[in-house]
Amino acid sequence: GLADRMKENIFGQDEVVGMIADAVLTAKAGLNNPDAPIGSFIAVGSSGTGKTYSAECLAEELFDDPDALTVFDMSEFMEKHTVARLIGAPPGYAGYGEGGMLTNTVRARPYQVILLDEIEKAHPDVFKILLQLLDKGRLSDELGTVDFKNTLLILTTNLGQHFSFDPERTSENSADEIKSEIRKIFPQELINRVDSFLLFKALQPQSIVRILKRLITKKNDNLAAQKKPISIDLPDLDIEEIVNRKYLPEEGARQVQKFVQNNLINQAARIVLANSGAAGGGVIRASFDPETDDFSWSFEEYQTSTEDVAA
Repeated sequence: GLADRMKENIFGQDEVVGMIADAVLTAKAGLNNPDAPIGSFIAVGSSGTGKTYSAECLAEELFDDPDALTVFDMSEFMEKHTVARLIGAPPGYAGYGEGGMLTNTVRARPYQVILLDEIEKAHPDVFKILLQLLDKGRLSDELGTVDFKNTLLILTTNLGQHFSFDPERTSENSADEIKSEIRKIFPQELINRVDSFLLFKALQPQSIVRILKRLITKKNDNLAAQKKPISIDLPDLDIEEIVNRKYLPEEGARQVQKFVQNNLINQAARIVLANSGAAGGGVIRASFDPETDDFSWSFEEYQTSTEDVAA
């Protein structure tokens, strides 16, 4: 049921979810390399297609904790001397005896998902560390050896993402072009050791509609958790209109979410605070005007009887 549960939160990437689930289930069945991590993937796709969010969902599904995810920005490891920070400084250098950032993270939490973001920006020496990790399932620093067998490793890259938006290419041709771009940067030994390529496709408008609906639902859940009897109501037709007007596949879901956050949620926050004293609560009714690219809203207080307020 892992794939089905992940698809409830990850929209428009069914093929990717299936590949992740297959790798995890194979490991759980004891049919993978016993010395390797639970799973290892190279995730390709433009910003806003769900790479990091998929890692968050996976951490929650596997380890019952969305915080069981550590993200490393690999642009911080572009220089040769910075690579040592991952597995500890050598003797005689500042930081020796403190362990490495990567090894200490897994030493403290052995069960987790590790996301190495924009791996193509890292110094080539990082690939040598990853080869050892994927081959033996462990890394050593001056504090000892760390076991990575209960982790799941995801390497993200933006290489070749422009092929995904070329209307003259089929999805199969795009995948081949992207893999060709990756092979120019990644050592073949590393590519041979990862379980799968995860090709995050440009999201379709219907997936963005579902993402915005989830955003509104989460905001209402937040209000409910704080015992604020106020909710936000944005009709489905307005959500679809926002997507039609604001969604660009090459920008991903984030830009549409930011538009709703900046132009609706921020204003809703003021209404919530201004009406927090309303005894029976109420609903913020919002609507989107495509001609002005703006929202209008009203606050409708729930009607409650004297007996209800007293109770």
